[in-house]
Amino acid sequence: MDLYYLFSVALYSLLNYLPYLVLILIPFEDFLRFSKRTTILLIIVACTLQIATGIWVATFDTGKIASILSIAVNLFFILLNIKAQPGKLVFLLLMVICYADLVVIAAKFLESLLFPAQFAITYHITFSLTTTITLILSYPFILYYFKKRMAPVMGYEGHQDSWRYLWLVPSTFFLFYYYLVFANPAANSFLGSTTSFIFILLINIGMLFTFELIVRMLKDEQHNLALIQENQLLAAQSRQNEVMLERVEQATQLRHDMRHHINATMAFLDQKDLEGLRHYIGVRI
Repeated sequence: MDLYYLFSVALYSLLNYLPYLVLILIPFEDFLRFSKRTTILLIIVACTLQIATGIWVATFDTGKIASILSIAVNLFFILLNIKAQPGKLVFLLLMVICYADLVVIAAKFLESLLFPAQFAITYHITFSLTTTITLILSYPFILYYFKKRMAPVMGYEGHQDSWRYLWLVPSTFFLFYYYLVFANPAANSFLGSTTSFIFILLINIGMLFTFELIVRMLKDEQHNLALIQENQLLAAQSRQNEVMLERVEQATQLRHDMRHHINATMAFLDQKDLEGLRHYIGVRI
């Protein structure tokens, strides 16, 4: 095994890992357990392990064991770095996996057009090249979407019940990708077909619309919760204002009564009517 092949495997492993790891971390930027410096060091460690796993698979052909190990390491890394509700993590992780699957499919289709002779070769440098092209064309838009749309949703403290079921939506698309493409014995012919690529592309457009509907639904739910809390606060303030107004009215009435009693007492004193004053005080007390 020459260095060129090892480099191809390492590049393939890095391109199929680092961009998606960043996508997972971006929406949870405010929920990281460690500082940015520590997180970057952990990312470097995770990427190194991923590259080592890729070289191991390419060298010893232990794909299933390595895949299980890779998934376990990635899950451990995510749970170690992000402190968030499990439903949110699973939902976002499956979203990123679906996008990663789309990149693989698009890169393979592009490789079949540009480098048909290398299309069936695993870990070839041409696939890394087409993957890079696909990421350059799509990644900025996905990154912007995750920052502007997904990050605020992941920051909401509500939706506890919603997240228990919302992860089922991206899991459906994930299973679709797995059984239609990656578990398909004729995957190469499927990925090299223009009709198949257009079909997959349309499915992904529908998937993005579905995710956007979920985001809007969660935003509307958060807005409604904020309105309910605001109405409750206004109702509490209204009750406080009513109590204060009632106390002001009571104080005003008390002040009026005191002024009346003082005037009456002064009138009795001016007339030197002590018996009348004594009777007045006795009646009032």
